[in-house]
Amino acid sequence: MKSNQSNNPATEPEVPTGQHLIALVGNPNAGKTTLFNSLTGSHQKVGNYAGVTVEKVSGYLKLDDEIVECIDVPGQYSLSAVSEDEKVAVDVIEGREKDTRRPDLLVCVLDATNLERNLYFFSQLAEAGHSVVVAMTMVDRLEQSGQAIDLPKMSNLLGVEIVPMVGHKDRGLQELKDAIWRNLRDPRTASFEIRFPDAIETRVAALRERVARVGIDFTKFDIRRALLHPDDPFNSFLKDFPEMQDVLRYVLCANAPEAKDNDFTWKDFQDRNNSELVNIFGNYVNRTFVLMHKLCKGRVPQLHQELMDDADHALIQAIQNAKTMVESAIENYKFRDALFEVVDLARKANKYMQDKEPWIVAKRMDTDATAQSLIDNCIHLCLQLTANLAILIQPFMPETAKRLCTQMKVVDRMLQWENAGRLDLLKVGYPLPAPQLLFRKVEDAEVTAQVEKLQNNLKAATMNTTPAPHTEATPAAPALPELKPEVAYDDFAKIDLRVATILKAEKVEKADKLLKLELQMGEEMRTVVSGIAMHYQPEAIVGRQVIVVANLAPRKMRGIESKGMILMAQNADGKLIFAAPTEAADNGGEVK
Repeated sequence: MKSNQSNNPATEPEVPTGQHLIALVGNPNAGKTTLFNSLTGSHQKVGNYAGVTVEKVSGYLKLDDEIVECIDVPGQYSLSAVSEDEKVAVDVIEGREKDTRRPDLLVCVLDATNLERNLYFFSQLAEAGHSVVVAMTMVDRLEQSGQAIDLPKMSNLLGVEIVPMVGHKDRGLQELKDAIWRNLRDPRTASFEIRFPDAIETRVAALRERVARVGIDFTKFDIRRALLHPDDPFNSFLKDFPEMQDVLRYVLCANAPEAKDNDFTWKDFQDRNNSELVNIFGNYVNRTFVLMHKLCKGRVPQLHQELMDDADHALIQAIQNAKTMVESAIENYKFRDALFEVVDLARKANKYMQDKEPWIVAKRMDTDATAQSLIDNCIHLCLQLTANLAILIQPFMPETAKRLCTQMKVVDRMLQWENAGRLDLLKVGYPLPAPQLLFRKVEDAEVTAQVEKLQNNLKAATMNTTPAPHTEATPAAPALPELKPEVAYDDFAKIDLRVATILKAEKVEKADKLLKLELQMGEEMRTVVSGIAMHYQPEAIVGRQVIVVANLAPRKMRGIESKGMILMAQNADGKLIFAAPTEAADNGGEVK
């Protein structure tokens, strides 16, 4: 095979349209652009993708006397696009970008010194069924550290050719060109496949079986591909709730149980956004910046160690504890618990500020020589805690974390995890801009519109899949959840359902969805923790009769031992309703 390319610089050449098109893809800072320059030399053209400001860099090289067009795709970490650059990159890879056809081959650039992160992106390309050649860069740095990669074994595992590279020395360049040409003539799809835990694989298989009943065959990756399509539910969400993708991430994670499917309702989306993100997290950050501008001249105030009290030290300890708790939860895949700890830190900070009352202390300026110093301490610690919130929330809400960085006038590098727990992230005397609201409230009308849209979509789907009966029209019944697998009668008979009366109800501390219920069940008193706080006020349900799963094994929830479960029904809009006797029944009576 021959490779030729001119090295004589001239005016910017037009990139000819070749028979083949390849695209260089990979994480930012993996050496992709250096490699692109080595491959194409002076045969490059710089422009813009249609309708956006993202720069389009293309070029060409000659392989075996054939022109091969090459695109340097903007760097990205995954196929789940968020930024404009990432969306363009995904559209190029998937062949959806205007005036750019789908690449025949992807050259995936992997940084040998950072394989764990880089391989995640590769795994997505492999699952999507793309033809891929891997260019392994930074191998010289890996060798300098005394490490090595068994490339033949890795190539066999991933099912693709891997070429070791040192871009700035053109080491491996000819070998890469040879590999590109081989794979253009004889495309190979990566055989690498991620195996998820059995519980997830079982649910994926069940989902595929359910959609197959209506004549549709989904592969495992079809679900992810659907999310990348312009008409997918996520893009529809962004049209109705622009720049609120982090809120969706938050709600899905905060509401994600470890042992069953996630249940998403628009009412829960509204409640969590308004009560937790707007009223707790966003309100705290906004108050901190407003008071800094009002009481500290818009600059990070000094911390006066000699005036610190127990409340100050307790807040510092809470910051450091939060890092430990969030880190442990994430490492143990308890993402909901990790997110709870982040929001709980904001709750504690709100209480700290409320107890300190710097706006009241400011009224003592003329009579108390320490007043300004006390205000400084409060605002200083609140600002440092805000910086820590940005780091801790970043795994769940990356765009919010970046917005906080912009508001604090710090670079994204501050978000590195090792900075969590520090109290010197914002420098004393540093001026900060006026506050901007992080979140907005979701109104009732917006939730109603989404529920109506969902119902209309369900009706449309029913009309498209079910022949219309030749009878008089009747009101459409709401769509019912899929029935669970059949159980034997003997297994069902083990469940002991009893009637009980709620004698006392109260909210569980630091748990917005939970109520602690004291029940009378015959001669026995029971404590049951139930996730109905978003649907009922505690005082409104005292005296109600309910049905309880009486022989359910006890379980601790937020430190409270719950002995049983209340039976509830759920409406199409997500509202929970008690499943209860229609007439007064004896407490402790069996449900037959």
